[in-house]
This record gives sequence, structure tokens and C-alpha cells, in this order.
Amino acid sequence: MFGFDYGIECFVPEAKRKYGYFCVPVMMGKSFMARMDCKSHRDESRFEI
Repeated sequence: MFGFDYGIECFVPEAKRKYGYFCVPVMMGKSFMARMDCKSHRDESRFEI
């Protein structure tokens, strides 16, 4: 759709992931700008991007 392949990798086995468990695209208008991989560290009350 935007000239790049995107798939939610949480359904891909960890050994086969290319980016991260929940890597999402970052768009600016109609352009792909970056990928963002977020992780929650609940025991530390911390959210990592």
C-alpha cells in the first residue's frame, strides 16, 4: 500500500522475527518515516520505545 511490507510480528516465531514483537510503522502524511518497536516493562513501570 505505501511501498513497504508490513506485518505484525507478534504472530511470527521469535527466531524468525526481522524487527520486534510489536513493531509498527510511523507515517508522516503518506510517507513511511520509520519503524517503532514498543515494549512494556510492567515490573519497572516503564514503557520503552
